[in-house]
Amino acid sequence: MALVGSLYALSTIAFGTLGIAIGIRLLALARRTGGAPERRLGLGIMLTSGCGYMVMVIAAMLGEIAPDRANLSYAYALWLLGAFCHNLGVLAILAFILSVFRPHETWAKGLAGTMGAVLWLSAGADLLSGHPPLNYGPYYWWTLSVTGTYQLWMSAESLRHYAQGRRRLALGLAQPLVVNRFLLWGLASLMGTAAIWSVNVPGILTAGEAVMADPATQLSLVVTAAFGMLTVSLYWLTFFPPRWYRKRLSIPDAGSAS
Repeated sequence: MALVGSLYALSTIAFGTLGIAIGIRLLALARRTGGAPERRLGLGIMLTSGCGYMVMVIAAMLGEIAPDRANLSYAYALWLLGAFCHNLGVLAILAFILSVFRPHETWAKGLAGTMGAVLWLSAGADLLSGHPPLNYGPYYWWTLSVTGTYQLWMSAESLRHYAQGRRRLALGLAQPLVVNRFLLWGLASLMGTAAIWSVNVPGILTAGEAVMADPATQLSLVVTAAFGMLTVSLYWLTFFPPRWYRKRLSIPDAGSAS
């Protein structure tokens, strides 16, 4: 169990740290260019992965390691902070999807608004329900209906643009790096979705009664760690493509992507 917990913790720290680094870089780019999409994406990545998910995992582990009343109170406060940041990040990414992929579609604005409303109302109702700290609350599954699906929307839009970009690339009307970024981002969003659902499988199977010592829970953490590391790797290739990767795409080496 210690090995599984360590692997999961390391993958979570790597995921969160890289998310913060990418977010800061995108925010710096937005400050130079004044671009709202870069600012929304930067905030979304930084808040969901680093300030949100990583903080919530640390809080949950603190509650498991030292489950006395005082530590549970600290862990729960930390978890609430992480959940608040994560939900803000989800809103920022939904705003990014609208501004970049669907700026004029009414249905997209309605979908994003509905997802945001469900996310915050369910989180607030769960908080007020008085369920035990760091356990699955009665409204948690409504929250998961948003946190477990919003990246699928990002993935679908990215892969759709990748398909369009490939056709333009064949005509010499697109840059290989830009087209490839859509593919990598679409795949990273799929891996992120898989990580969210895999870590929740034990809770789904046990109606919210899963504990760390259960074999099913440990297996889900290993699978989640694997998806998390895949997501981190794809993020790295998307925003910091190394020389060998640029060469593979026949891109002149001009340093990392901005």
